[in-house]
Amino acid sequence: MTYPKENTQERKVLDALLEADGAWLSKRVFAYQMMLTQSGRALHTLENRFGWKIEHSPFTDPQGFKSYRITQRVRQLELAV
Repeated sequence: MTYPKENTQERKVLDALLEADGAWLSKRVFAYQMMLTQSGRALHTLENRFGWKIEHSPFTDPQGFKSYRITQRVRQLELAV
């Protein structure tokens, strides 16, 4: 898995999912709070181009939005000193 470039919708979505730390995050957050107009495309790109495993909720909120989360752990590389 790799990280998308800074300031792209993919990176903003990824950062939000990682910050949620395994909790479900509604697509409504991406669309209305973060003002990301292409969050669906960004999620698809993160999964298929960058290799992130994003879980799609089996449920929707009252407005019909699905939720997403990343459950995999991100390994930190140790720096040699």
